[in-house]
Amino acid sequence: MKHLLILLLPAVILTGCKDKNVQQDHTPKTQEAMLSRKIPDLHTTDTCNAEGHRFVYTVDRISNDSLGYVIDEFGDKFSATTLTIGVTRDGSRMFSHTFTKASFKAYLTEEFLDNSIVDGCRFMKVEGGNVYFELAVSYPDSDMSQPFLLTIAPDGSYKLSKDDSLFEEDDSDNDGV
Repeated sequence: MKHLLILLLPAVILTGCKDKNVQQDHTPKTQEAMLSRKIPDLHTTDTCNAEGHRFVYTVDRISNDSLGYVIDEFGDKFSATTLTIGVTRDGSRMFSHTFTKASFKAYLTEEFLDNSIVDGCRFMKVEGGNVYFELAVSYPDSDMSQPFLLTIAPDGSYKLSKDDSLFEEDDSDNDGV
């Protein structure tokens, strides 16, 4: 017990000596003072057996400085990202495409596009021969996000659409109020 107190004493002293009135400075930083933060690269491979076929999909999210940067409201600078999705069906390549935030230009406001990165991807299902993924374009380190549904047809063609289902209200439990 005595040894534990001796070990904790420096931490207590250091904590007690901190200036409690210090606030974090969230004023915008100059370009020179900013360091680029990279969203961690992501590599996922998984398999799905559905409708008599074996689907293997890969998802690679890569920070890419050559695509520019996004600066958040605190002045933090984030590298743009790419999202590459590949799908094979029964060992044959069905789909391969790299998405950048420019891929979503038709669906987003210029302001949202300027402040966002391609952030996430989640396999959804195989149905009717189509493969479905949910993609997200979002502000880095934020809850501000716009989900998209990616539908990949058996011939490898694809369709992107906004997925606003999370924002739709279910009025079935609303008693007319």
